[in-house]
Amino acid sequence: MGKKQNAAKSAAEQAAAQQVAPENKTNEQETANKSQIAVIQLGDLDKLAQQRALVGMDPNHMEDLIGRLDDRFYKDATAAKRYNIPQEAVDKINEIVARGMIALLANEVEIAQSPFAVRMRMSSLEALKEAGEAMHINIDTKALPAPSADGTIEVPSTAVKVSKEAKEGLKREREIAAEKVELDPTKIQDEESLKKSLLQILVKGNGSENLYDKVVTAINFYEAYLGIQAGKAEDPEAARAALKDKSRADFLSDIAHLLGKCTFTVGGIAKFMYENTERTQSPVVAFCTLRDASLNKKTGMPQIEDQMVADIVKVLIRWYADTEIITTKEAIASMEKDLEILEKDKKKNAKGIESGKKVIENAKLHIEEVEAVVGYANNPNREVIDNFPTNYVDNKAEGFKMARMIGSKIMKSYYGSTDVKAVKMDSLIHNLQQYAGVITNMFLPPLNQLVDYSEANITELEKAEEPSKEESKNA
Repeated sequence: MGKKQNAAKSAAEQAAAQQVAPENKTNEQETANKSQIAVIQLGDLDKLAQQRALVGMDPNHMEDLIGRLDDRFYKDATAAKRYNIPQEAVDKINEIVARGMIALLANEVEIAQSPFAVRMRMSSLEALKEAGEAMHINIDTKALPAPSADGTIEVPSTAVKVSKEAKEGLKREREIAAEKVELDPTKIQDEESLKKSLLQILVKGNGSENLYDKVVTAINFYEAYLGIQAGKAEDPEAARAALKDKSRADFLSDIAHLLGKCTFTVGGIAKFMYENTERTQSPVVAFCTLRDASLNKKTGMPQIEDQMVADIVKVLIRWYADTEIITTKEAIASMEKDLEILEKDKKKNAKGIESGKKVIENAKLHIEEVEAVVGYANNPNREVIDNFPTNYVDNKAEGFKMARMIGSKIMKSYYGSTDVKAVKMDSLIHNLQQYAGVITNMFLPPLNQLVDYSEANITELEKAEEPSKEESKNA
């Protein structure tokens, strides 16, 4: 999409680019409060938020808690081997987890009653900074102290700058979380009550900040509600039979349509999936990332079937796209109203009218491009898979970067700590292509699936006694 993509930024995106950072405290205030700054582990932000019940930091009752991320990875010297993932993956937070964590951190910054700092690894800082930039939350690295000898760094709350857009999204989530809603599906009286309940489940989860847990809890709640309503129908048996024909992904899709715009945090995660699908013209990277995020903490194995992962990815991409389209259409409507006023004096407002029409034109073009990205998930382009072997090794090929992104994600998800230099390149590329095809088939209807790609075609990697220079270069 290239230049066309850059030209087609929506009016909503242009407005969002004008970020407003919170006011900085004076040096005197910072000095006075320095002794009160509490330090917490990154992995305990979600636990802390639940314990505080949204009342803000209290430095007199803060503890340096042991983070769940530390428990899972950092304190486990054998994590890479036990979870069959590369060491660099152990040290870096999953992109989806990072977006959830940066939202939690920004929320703490917004509601804290006093300054605080969060201790994390440098690799985690990099992941959070990248995630924050996509969600209009900036970590000012120039305001950070030097890293400790153990490779950790303390990020003060004053270094986290939250944009106006992010502030509004987080405020809305806090309001949703604080609202008293009915969480017993048998007592839901109307659609508005149902919406509020589902929104709170997606914001608060069931005591978990894991996206998968939130989504599953919401689906279970919605399915239970529909089951109760089916029992009240004129033909209960027919109504229940209709529900049995729906998949869990269908229920999630219904929830998305019911709620309209994504919540801030779910939207940030959905945006990651959307953006990577756009960059690679394929849903494979988004699939692998969500699959990795759903790994069981104890076994290192996925908690959900791969097809369910694909279905959730597809729905979240569509949900983000719909949110983007709604926002863009709202911006178009607003601009059209402005134009009505400007056109009352066309001569005086000629430049403003021309500019406004250009914004509307670009916004409409943006909507077309958003729909094109949805198409990459709903009807993946087989050329991306068919041309994978050539694009993966030819750095001059147009699809080289896309193939490398796809290949890298598949290797991390399915081959973990395998040393690619120790296997034959042809063998590796063959399997990467097959995996890419198998994943792509999960996004296609059964009759449209690519018959050339199957798990049966994935072979054991052939060992290379000594990789050639060319193989080392392409690894």
